[in-house]
Amino acid sequence: MNQELLTLGQNIRTVRQSLKISQEALAERSGLHRTYICDVERGRRNLSFFSLLMVARGLGLTVSELTRNVKNVESDVRPQLELSKVA
Repeated sequence: MNQELLTLGQNIRTVRQSLKISQEALAERSGLHRTYICDVERGRRNLSFFSLLMVARGLGLTVSELTRNVKNVESDVRPQLELSKVA
């Protein structure tokens, strides 16, 4: 499973639970299906930008706030790959 999607899903679940709302309530607020929210929280869905925006709004956050600690693993690998090409 993709670590970034897992982290994003954990962020969404943490905020949702802190707001004391159900997945169903978040789905209703964001205009998405409850099973979709469940899959997102488990890191099993790669959200489109629009869906991410709708979830963030449903939680009362910006996309930036929701993705703040999602680390891009690929960016950690890219500099090493570029260095190995030079050597």
